[in-house]
Amino acid sequence: MLGPQAGGAAMAMQASISHVMHHPLGVFSMLVAISAAVPPLIRRLGLPDLVGLLAAGVVVGPHALNWVDSSSETVRLLSDLGAVYLLFTMGLEIDLEEFNRVKRRSFIYGLLILLIGVGTGVSIGLMAGFASVSCLLLGALMATHTPLGYPIVRSYGAQKDESVVVSVGSTIFTDIVALLLLAVGLGLGQGSLSGLGLGLLLLKIGGFALVVVIGIRWLGRRLVLRGISDENRMVLAVLVALFLASLGAELAGVEKIVGAFLAGLAVNSVLPEGRVKEQVIFVGGVLFIPIFFIDLGLLLDLGSLGDSLGNFQFTALMLVGAIGGKGLASWVSGRLFGYRRAQILMMWSLTMPKVAATLATAFIGYQAGLLNQTVLNSVLAVMVVTATLGPILTEQSVTRLKDPSPDAVPVSFGEEAAVLDGVNEVVQRPLRIVVPVANPSTEKGLLSMAARLVQGSSGAEGVLLPLAMVNPSLEEMRGGLNRAVAAARGRLSTAESIGAQLAVPTRSLLRLDEDIAGGMSRTALEQARICC
Repeated sequence: MLGPQAGGAAMAMQASISHVMHHPLGVFSMLVAISAAVPPLIRRLGLPDLVGLLAAGVVVGPHALNWVDSSSETVRLLSDLGAVYLLFTMGLEIDLEEFNRVKRRSFIYGLLILLIGVGTGVSIGLMAGFASVSCLLLGALMATHTPLGYPIVRSYGAQKDESVVVSVGSTIFTDIVALLLLAVGLGLGQGSLSGLGLGLLLLKIGGFALVVVIGIRWLGRRLVLRGISDENRMVLAVLVALFLASLGAELAGVEKIVGAFLAGLAVNSVLPEGRVKEQVIFVGGVLFIPIFFIDLGLLLDLGSLGDSLGNFQFTALMLVGAIGGKGLASWVSGRLFGYRRAQILMMWSLTMPKVAATLATAFIGYQAGLLNQTVLNSVLAVMVVTATLGPILTEQSVTRLKDPSPDAVPVSFGEEAAVLDGVNEVVQRPLRIVVPVANPSTEKGLLSMAARLVQGSSGAEGVLLPLAMVNPSLEEMRGGLNRAVAAARGRLSTAESIGAQLAVPTRSLLRLDEDIAGGMSRTALEQARICC
């Protein structure tokens, strides 16, 4: 009697576990648990978090323990959120002033990646005897990349290094052009693309980019400067911009990650540094982005990878083209820009991984019958190697960036590579420094420090901007709004006297705002707009 009862209990337990594993809450709990437990363990081995998340995805995936299925609606939704969040975070954290300064370099680096990648893919396709359209799709997927190592760079605080900015900036150019090639290839393969259709597609994509960048910046300025002061509502507004831009990208005929990156750039231009930006980045970095990496592991079928090794020559050509092509583009660009070896290695490591856009191109081409199973298996093998090797090299290069001794000599490159004694010359401009004054005991010290910054900017004529903040609702509750305004004006008068003593141009600012911290941020943003 005990045997059948024990067997029934075991079957019931197994059924319960299966139900939990396929329930959306069960799947979500499993993914969150992996995201929390794996990174600390993998760090003990000296490997990046991303490698551990990929390996964990393989272990719990349908080709191993079969605890989580990549085709689950829950996994697909969370993974899509992670992919768009990854590109959105890149655009949100990029130093726009630095990006504008090096945008020509980003374009040149992206153009080299595109030419080498497309040329390599087309050549491999011709050697394998593929049709012209299939060769074009191979070129498109060889040109794309996803900077998987960016979270590692951010964890070291090196995201503002020029090599990182150039690498991330090149992503938007290469992915947009490569995905445009995908659209053209699909149209040619299906016989549905004409000259007029191509022109309409280009017009639609260009219009989408303008709407995202200009529209989000226009709305964002009004929300930041006049409207929303509540941080929670601001975070929700940023998320709405992200998801609408991602959805609009697919409606325009490009991948959603392109729309997410554009949304990140647009939000970055209007959202000041502070808790709102930190909260937005935190949500993605802790929750959605790790699940995206886990999902990549779920997609890996070790049996299919073994099949791809059976056609070793084609897979080897794909690997050499993917790794060597990005390495060649990085070396040529790095030497041209006068970067150190660590910076060249950083560029190579960030542009090596082939994940989101590459997989999208391969799967879409496979579903359309333009790419065969051999290509799909080889792409999976390339993804495993590059997604593992890239973050490891990023970890190595980001530590070398801290070395102050240069290992390459800067060379002249137009107006962007002006050098002075072997160090890139920094363009100076007048400083406008906002100094909140609230405590008379610290007012003079703060203004003196700011004055030294203004006077030290290569002689540029800057302005010292003492700011006095008053919360009208709070002061009315205290019964002394007029008294508070008078006290603020008194502090500003003292600040102007201190500025005159320090021989620094001074202009006082008085602001009434319900949110003191938000009012300071909005004042700084307004002064930046006046300056620029």
